[in-house]
Amino acid sequence: MNVVKQKQLCFNCFGKHRVTECKSNGRCQNCHRKHHTSICKELQRKSEVESPQPEAAVFFSSTKRLNADVVLKNAIAPISSSHTTTDAAILFDEGAQRSFITRKLADYLQLESDEIEKRSLTGSGGSKNRSLQQLERTTV
Repeated sequence: MNVVKQKQLCFNCFGKHRVTECKSNGRCQNCHRKHHTSICKELQRKSEVESPQPEAAVFFSSTKRLNADVVLKNAIAPISSSHTTTDAAILFDEGAQRSFITRKLADYLQLESDEIEKRSLTGSGGSKNRSLQQLERTTV
């Protein structure tokens, strides 16, 4: 919330405008008010009252490209498998159909591959430079 206020971002979509001017129909998934779920005060209070969760350091990365601010939600949080637990850097992408981890982390967590998937992947910024990748998949 401090970063959103400091950068004067919209509480709802993190755009460079006021929440009163926000054209997004998105609402908090917890209380249904016009702010992003990740900054919901009720959700924070509720999680503090219920059981204490593992600590996670949450960061927002910001970069300027073509005079547009881009805010990326990320965190360092404990993750675990049935074999071990470790802290990992996480980049949140609510619009993605898949989550990815590095081979090094998968090996450390001793995750077993279910199957190989062929996926056409592209980086951020559009559909140029697509590449067909064969990726190992696991379900946890």
